[in-house]
Amino acid sequence: MKAAVVHHAGAVPHYEDFPDPEVGEGEVLLTVEAVAVENVDRAIVAGSHYTAAPFQGALPAIPCFDGIGRLPDGTLVGLTNPQEIP
Repeated sequence: MKAAVVHHAGAVPHYEDFPDPEVGEGEVLLTVEAVAVENVDRAIVAGSHYTAAPFQGALPAIPCFDGIGRLPDGTLVGLTNPQEIP
């Protein structure tokens, strides 16, 4: 998939290919329809937000605090889970 990817703390994201996520038991793969680029995303990338450690420990990663996705049945859902990013 294509995504805005951060390779190191404080870096500017670059639009590039990124591996598709793997779906675990009890999870579903949704299609991302929209994400917001917010100040909280910048703080996570910079390491100054309280949720930054899991994100920075998983670099390279896609910064995205929240957005809108579509379930396989077409239902639109909101997504927010900074502990699970990427």
